[in-house]
Amino acid sequence: MNSVWFAAVGMPFRGSKPQELKEARVIKLVSEPDNKYDPEAIKILIEGENGADKHVGYVSRKDTARVKPFLDKQYSIVVLETYKRSAELCLEHINQSAVIV
Repeated sequence: MNSVWFAAVGMPFRGSKPQELKEARVIKLVSEPDNKYDPEAIKILIEGENGADKHVGYVSRKDTARVKPFLDKQYSIVVLETYKRSAELCLEHINQSAVIV
């Protein structure tokens, strides 16, 4: 299993708090090529109250190159630490040939 640590940023600008990541049942990473500030941006989504995706922040620009190769694979995300305005997470690639019991 490969893993990549990365930072979640921009949460206050989205009206979100880092604690929401710790409480989320599902965290998704989605490429955002139409982002006018950064075409390499990766947005962070969580399951909102009504079941719809809620955009809570972005993968830090310095981390996108390391995270991008994982976007088309199965992965799990662990929230390592939350801070006042950001969070530190770890993405772990799940080996699809492994048997999960």
